[in-house]
Amino acid sequence: MPRTSQHAALLFLGFALSIGSVAACSGPPIAEPERALRRARQLQQRAQSAAEQAVAGLAPYTLRARFNPCACAHGPSIEVYFEGCWHRVYLTGAEELLTALNQRAQRSAFVWVKGTPLDATQSEAGGQRFTVFQIDSLL
Repeated sequence: MPRTSQHAALLFLGFALSIGSVAACSGPPIAEPERALRRARQLQQRAQSAAEQAVAGLAPYTLRARFNPCACAHGPSIEVYFEGCWHRVYLTGAEELLTALNQRAQRSAFVWVKGTPLDATQSEAGGQRFTVFQIDSLL
């Protein structure tokens, strides 16, 4: 066997053994349904991340807002759903629009709004910072 082939064979054997030892030390075997569920969650997270990146420059967004007062009574009482979860936000926009949003949000599970999360935060009395969200319209 030529010298290069011997080196390649030894390299491959070393790689195969290292993979085998990692697999052998990785814990108990995972059941096939659990493996499929993990894979599906990973794919969903990747798809959501890709979709968020694809629309990042398309603001304003159509999003859900809900009334959910803080237990501490110092933070904002409105949350907006973006980036895959609910965010407690301070709102900015026309005063009559904000009043209408608060009234509708208190009567409904959620309200559709058109707006944009700003690159700004605002502090509540306890020092916690929250994103500022610009409301353009209610839908």
